[in-house]
Amino acid sequence: MAKPRRTKVLITVFLLVVQICHTRSEKVKVDLYMEGLCKSCRRYLKDIVYPLVGNGLIDWVDVRLIASGNAHMRDDGEIHCQHGDDECLMNAAVECAMSLSDDPKVWLPVVACLEADVEAALASENYVQYCADKGKFSAQDIIGCALGDKGEKLFEKAFHATQDLDVKHRWVPWLVVNNMPVYDSDIYLQQLICVTIPQDERPDVCKTNQFADGYIE
Repeated sequence: MAKPRRTKVLITVFLLVVQICHTRSEKVKVDLYMEGLCKSCRRYLKDIVYPLVGNGLIDWVDVRLIASGNAHMRDDGEIHCQHGDDECLMNAAVECAMSLSDDPKVWLPVVACLEADVEAALASENYVQYCADKGKFSAQDIIGCALGDKGEKLFEKAFHATQDLDVKHRWVPWLVVNNMPVYDSDIYLQQLICVTIPQDERPDVCKTNQFADGYIE
């Protein structure tokens, strides 16, 4: 029974650190380390990260997905994904979609769509086009990249970024906010963002009863 209390204490301390370290002119840096076929990652993207686009918090964050997760390098130097070659391809597709725009309001709906139905994304160019339309891209912008040298290099970059974490990831999804890992991330990301926004500028989502635990005034 002590764990919920300990979790609240840790999150409260984390929120205080974020407030102290964050300045008004800076966006909150949100890095989500994930992998393309991970069910928990897909759920987190759908339920926690993608809603930032619709609730107004996306304007306050610098969000990035790093699609490698629990991939590891074999003795022969080849990167092996936890769920096989299809996951490596999905990881590359995620990285390729992000590379098409600097604006997460453009690429995040595309990635969320691809991850919503990975079976269709892997099997159907029409479905990839359906997702790509959300960012006004073409399916070939994503497919050609993911299957080519660019996709391979982007995935390798994501892999090395994951391996080079100061605090090594223990599971996926692994959330890092302002360069600090968040261990209990499911319900706290929006709170971590809201607490950095001046109170008179907070969007409505920061004022709803989902923040009734006392972290947001």
